[in-house]
Amino acid sequence: MIYLDAVPENLERSIRRSIERNGIEGQALQAAYAAFRLAQHFLGPERAAQYWNLIGAEESQEAVVGLHRLQELGRFIFFALGQPDPRDWLDRLRRDDIDKNIQEVNAASYFVRNGYRVIPGRSTGTKTMDFDFSVHGRDTAFNVEVSEPNGTYFTPQNLLNNLKLKRTQLPRGEPNVIFCVLSHRWHVTVSDWFDQALRVVEGFLRNTQRISCVMLSLETYLGTNNSGNLPERYASIATIMNERASHPLTYESLLGAARLAYEVPFRTVHVVGGSRRSDFERWFVRMLLCEERRLAIDPNALWTSYYPSWP
Repeated sequence: MIYLDAVPENLERSIRRSIERNGIEGQALQAAYAAFRLAQHFLGPERAAQYWNLIGAEESQEAVVGLHRLQELGRFIFFALGQPDPRDWLDRLRRDDIDKNIQEVNAASYFVRNGYRVIPGRSTGTKTMDFDFSVHGRDTAFNVEVSEPNGTYFTPQNLLNNLKLKRTQLPRGEPNVIFCVLSHRWHVTVSDWFDQALRVVEGFLRNTQRISCVMLSLETYLGTNNSGNLPERYASIATIMNERASHPLTYESLLGAARLAYEVPFRTVHVVGGSRRSDFERWFVRMLLCEERRLAIDPNALWTSYYPSWP
């Protein structure tokens, strides 16, 4: 497996020493720091610092969001290292907008975790041929354009305008998916925003044959975590199929190895939760446990009361 030899041993030793020396506690924080150090090594220190800043400087919901974003980055770096030409993905992580990178990583990682091969698209600047990546499985292939509507507050028109814009970047005559990342803030600003979003998507699909489906990536933070001071993260994917698409897709072709968690009360919507352990996670656990003196791993902790002063 690529995770066994992708990271130099001296870097692993340095990460372990830093975790011990700084008293970094909680698996999520340890993993985020390890991902930061991977980014330093593979993307450069300046770029890594920009990713690290996603965590922020206080214990807050945004800090938890940043933790998960960094772990997703670590997973994606390992994915990139396992590709025939890792430079295609690593160069994208170095040069593109941070927020855009994170959302593309989130979308591509979903398909990778479910057993698909993901190939980066080429930025052509030409409408209908400027999508983010293509997804390939044994019996299926489709193009994906990642979308994140702007703004803190949800409005139906904003979402619709974003979907129409993204449609222009996907080619005619092929299966196409819009992977729409919904703001984790919306669930606290508009009580029925998800119902409104579903109606917008269904109306959008009724008027297009180019888009095979829209996937709504829903991430919310509710209640408190086990340490009692931060919200728990809940993530799921809602997939709305287009029965009028010129090249329709099936739920099976999209879900891959994912398990169907439950079905919400809409005939065309399924929600998927859960994921398989990634190469990054396997490497992370192996790295921490490979020496005689084991570092503490708390699989339930998202954060501790200690906030580090590094890097």
